Amino acid sequence: MNFVVLAEHTAEVCPTSNAKTMDLMSEMAPQVPGIAEKNGVTIVAGPYVNREHVIVAIVEADTADAVDGFLVESRLAH
Repeated sequence: MNFVVLAEHTAEVCPTSNAKTMDLMSEMAPQVPGIAEKNGVTIVAGPYVNREHVIVAIVEADTADAVDGFLVESRLAH
């Protein structure tokens, strides 16, 4: 089943202007493919990022719980 993942953040925590967020993103980004695989999630497309602080990705998984596990473990929900 395909899921659309929508993420939004404020300008204050945007990685382009917040060093703490950038550090977290830099630490976690290389781990994301492995975390996705571990949770049974395939990243189909994206992430697409725009200047309005919105991120869109398409993922495939058997359940919404698998997607949730992936988002929590990868810390993308932060």
